[in-house]
Amino acid sequence: MSVPRSPEGHRISALMEIYNLPTPTEFAKAIGVSQPRLSNVVASGLPLGKEMAIAIVTRFPEVDLDFLLLGDPTGLKSLEPAEKLRQYARRERVELFTPPSSAR
Repeated sequence: MSVPRSPEGHRISALMEIYNLPTPTEFAKAIGVSQPRLSNVVASGLPLGKEMAIAIVTRFPEVDLDFLLLGDPTGLKSLEPAEKLRQYARRERVELFTPPSSAR
């Protein structure tokens, strides 16, 4: 039985794609965390820890914690990643964004 991906895992997978870092090894190296820890969050539904969340928003400043943790689309500081993430969500049929009224 497989463990469902967490919303944060889906968001990280989307970021991996839009930043052209398609493997957990490449993305982990880019943000300075271990590949096994990243894979656990992305594929196994484990919670996204504070250290990894900070590493992601530090490496990709156009993404902030509101998007990463809550799915709040206002947490994207640029239209380009926002549009790419919307395209990813449509194609993969996943919900990356939380409706504004339930984001907080």
